[in-house]
Amino acid sequence: MPTLFVENTIGASLADIERRLAPFGARLVKTYPNVGALLHTQLALFDAPPGAPLAPMVVALRGMATRLEAAGPAITNYSITLQPLDGPTGPEYSSLPAIMDMTGADRALARSSRGGAGVVLLVVDSGVDRSVVPLERQAGGWTDDPDGDPWVDRAGHGSMVARLASACCPNSKIFSVKARASPEGELLIESVLSAVDDLLPLMQANRDLLWVMNNSWGYVGCEMDPRWCEVVASRLIRALDQGNQVSISFAAGNNNLVCGGAPSIVAINSTEGGFTTAALDQQGRPQDYSSRGPGQCNALCPFVAVPTWGVLPWGAGWRDFGPEGGRTSAAAAMLSCALSLLRGEYPQANNTDLRVALAASAVKTPGSIPFHDPATGFGMLQVDGALSALPAARASPLYPFLAGRGFLRPPVFPGLPFPGAGTTMV
Repeated sequence: MPTLFVENTIGASLADIERRLAPFGARLVKTYPNVGALLHTQLALFDAPPGAPLAPMVVALRGMATRLEAAGPAITNYSITLQPLDGPTGPEYSSLPAIMDMTGADRALARSSRGGAGVVLLVVDSGVDRSVVPLERQAGGWTDDPDGDPWVDRAGHGSMVARLASACCPNSKIFSVKARASPEGELLIESVLSAVDDLLPLMQANRDLLWVMNNSWGYVGCEMDPRWCEVVASRLIRALDQGNQVSISFAAGNNNLVCGGAPSIVAINSTEGGFTTAALDQQGRPQDYSSRGPGQCNALCPFVAVPTWGVLPWGAGWRDFGPEGGRTSAAAAMLSCALSLLRGEYPQANNTDLRVALAASAVKTPGSIPFHDPATGFGMLQVDGALSALPAARASPLYPFLAGRGFLRPPVFPGLPFPGAGTTMV
């Protein structure tokens, strides 16, 4: 029986691929979700009936990508690569202005008097292309990657994150943290821990600055004992959070450390002290790929959600990601942008203040449940609303609930009215 390999580099829904290939008798046998994680690649293996024609299968998948490549002997196996959508790309076609409008980031920036000044944005990723960050905004870099240059980004992913994360905080500085990656393209947790360990003295020595750390990648387990690694990482993130000098934004994706139980959002991405972000589509609905809560280490994960679709920055250029958008990587970057603007505007605000302001101002999305939804958290990020809510955060009924470690326990919904609870996206 012929074998059909579908290399999915655009984050297309696996269920949609199956549906489109079913009329040709193709049956899903196995997936390899971690292949080429730098490009969000998923390899799906199908059995195809003898003599099944390749051309109609390619046509059937054209709704996902307009450029498809096919290779391999026509009789024994087929290989189809779904590539990014063709068509116009570049800043004039970017979805970013619409995303900033939906999240109120443009209005918050217009009201801001500081534009994120006084904040250093740590981008923990694949590096940042130096051409996309003006020299005066480059605060420095760290890497243990063999190529030795944190301002070189061969993947393109880190540059996307840096540009989105700085979209509403033009006066924040960028610090590129280029950690080593596994052969599959995921960050090595021991490299990330080494980076933070090395950077702690720098952050502590510059207490006049505020720091926002963005990590949009998944992790792979430590070469050491994973449980020990998990404890160290969790304690480190908690300490940074409680110090209130650092806010940490994570994508609502999965990684390979275990914190007990088996919900969708696992380990570091839901650990104590992190702000975890889900991804929405253009209509404000949860993207299929966005992980659902509750988190293993923090029940209230994801915390908020951010829309992502279409043309977004990638490397030194632009790329059309279609309806899938930049995935939770882009969503986390937009939250980092919000955190940077908010921290710059109110330097005395602590992380609980920020959580209250974000939760109280978030807009409930279609189909979400009251208070906290396992797919969208408190709702869609509203930066303008959070900017208004932040000065009075400590008077909110949410404050005792989210203060300290209270938000880490399984949620007991208090049923209290709070700003934003009755707001619905239309």
